[in-house]
Amino acid sequence: MFWKNKRRRIRKMIGILKEKIRSKRFGTLAIVSILFICFIVFRFHTHRFIRYQGPTFLTFHELQKLSENDHPGGLLEKKLERFWKTPIVNNEAYYRGARPHRPTDPKLGDYLRVASWNIEKSYHIHEAIAAFSSENDFKLLIDPSKAPEGSPLYKESLRQRERLSKADIVLLQEMDIGSKRSGYINAAAEIAKKLDMNYAYGAEDLEVDPAYLGSEKIYYHNGSLDREAMDYYAADPRKYKGVFGCAVLSRYPIKHVEVFQLKTKAYDWYQGEKSKTGFLERAREVGARILFKNEHMREIKVGGRIYFRVDLEVPGLPEKTLTIINIHLEIKCTPEKREAQMSEILFSYIQKIKHPVIVMGDFNSAPQDLSSTSVSRVVEGIPDDIASLFSNPVEPLFTMIQKYRFDDGGAFDFRGDKNRSINGKDKELANSNQRDLVGFKTTFSVKRPIATAIGKYRLDWIFVKSYLKDPFGKGPYRFAPHFGETLEELNTNLKTPISDHHPNVADLPFEEPKLS
Repeated sequence: MFWKNKRRRIRKMIGILKEKIRSKRFGTLAIVSILFICFIVFRFHTHRFIRYQGPTFLTFHELQKLSENDHPGGLLEKKLERFWKTPIVNNEAYYRGARPHRPTDPKLGDYLRVASWNIEKSYHIHEAIAAFSSENDFKLLIDPSKAPEGSPLYKESLRQRERLSKADIVLLQEMDIGSKRSGYINAAAEIAKKLDMNYAYGAEDLEVDPAYLGSEKIYYHNGSLDREAMDYYAADPRKYKGVFGCAVLSRYPIKHVEVFQLKTKAYDWYQGEKSKTGFLERAREVGARILFKNEHMREIKVGGRIYFRVDLEVPGLPEKTLTIINIHLEIKCTPEKREAQMSEILFSYIQKIKHPVIVMGDFNSAPQDLSSTSVSRVVEGIPDDIASLFSNPVEPLFTMIQKYRFDDGGAFDFRGDKNRSINGKDKELANSNQRDLVGFKTTFSVKRPIATAIGKYRLDWIFVKSYLKDPFGKGPYRFAPHFGETLEELNTNLKTPISDHHPNVADLPFEEPKLS
C-alpha cells in the first residue's frame, strides 16, 4: 500500500512536471513566433520599396544595328521591347534616411512643393545642379551685366533659386544617359545624388544617328572630309548609351512606376530624319568656325514619346498615394497630333485613378513645329499675341483637359484667385500656371541666327486633380495648386542660360488652407 501510494504520488509529480515543460515549451514557442512575426513585419515595412532596378542597356554594336534598321527583329527586337518598358527605379536616398522637407506656412499649413524643368538636352546639367543645391555656386553663374550684385534682379534670381531648392518632387525632361554632348553622364542620377533624392527614369528614345556612331562621313562645302566635325560628333563606343528620356525625383519614396511608348506616334524620328540628306544644316567652308550646339539638322532616333507614371508614398493623402504623370509631348508635329497624344494618356491610362494626380511637364503647346531642325517655321509661325493661350491652334488641347473627368468625378483645377496666385491674377489657371499682363508667362524662347525674331511660348504646364469636381467650382482647396510660378529670372539672368525652358513650381497644401 505504501509503495502503491508512493507510485501514485510520483506519477502525479511527473504529470505536473510534464505540464510545466509543455507550458514552458509553449511559452518559448509563442515568444519565438511573436519575434518572427515582428521580424517579417519590420522587414516588409523597411523593404517594401524597390531599392534599385534598371533596364539592360543596348551595346554600341546593337545601336549600330538599330541605326541601319529600326525594326531588327529577333533577340535585339525583344531586348528593345523590354528596354522601353523597364524604368530605372532608385530608392537609395530613402534607405539612407532621406525624408521630405514638407515645408509649412502660416496660411497654407504643411504643403508639398513640386517643380518641373526641361533642361535642354542635359547640356548644362552641372549648372542646373548648382541652381537646385547651392546658393553660393549659383551666384557664380549670375551675369553681373544683367543683374548686378544687390540689384532687384539679383535678389529676385536668388529668391527664385531658393523656391526651386525647396521642391520635394521634381519632374525633369530631356535627361541624357551616356550621350557625348552631356559628358556621358546619367543626368537624372547626378541631380538625384546631389540632392539626396529618390528617382525614376523612363527612356523615350535611343539616338542612333550614324554621325554619332562613327559610321557616316561629314564633308566641307568643297567636298573634302570635315574631320573636325566628324571627331566632334562621333561618340566613344565604350561610354555611349544614347538614351534620351524623362525623370521624376522625389524625397517621398517611390512605390510604383509604369512606362511605355505611346501608341500615338506624332512623328517618326527614324524614317522622318533618315530621309534628310545631311547631318549639318549646311556644309562649312574650309577653315570656318564650327558652331557645334544645335547646328545639326538631323536627329535619327528609335523610340518616341512615352506614358510615364510614378506613384509616390505620401502620408496624408488618400491611399497614401500621389500619382505623377511626367509629360513630354512631341515637338515635331502639329497641335492636333499633340492633342491626340494627350487624349491617349487621359482616356486610356489614368481615368480610374481615385487619389490625387499631378500632370506636369513639357506639353510643347506651340501653334507649330518648334524643333531646332525646323527653325524657319518657328520664325514664320510666331503669333501676334505670343503669350496667349486660347486664341491659337492649341486651344483644343486645353479645352479637352478642362472638360476631362476621372471616373470618380474628379476634375483638374482651373481656378484663379487673387490671394492664391503668385501675382494677384484671378483668371483661369492663375493659381497653378503664372499669368502675365497678356495671357500666360512664357516658359520657352528660341533665337536663331536666320532671323532676329525671338519666339516665346508657354510650353510647360501643371494640372492637378485634388478633391475638386468642377474645374472652376467653389470646392475645397485642400491639395489644390497655389502660387504657381515660372522662374524666368533664375534662368535668364545667368551668363549662359541653363536651358531654353524656364522651371515652374507650385505649392499644394495637405489640409484646407487658412486663406479667406
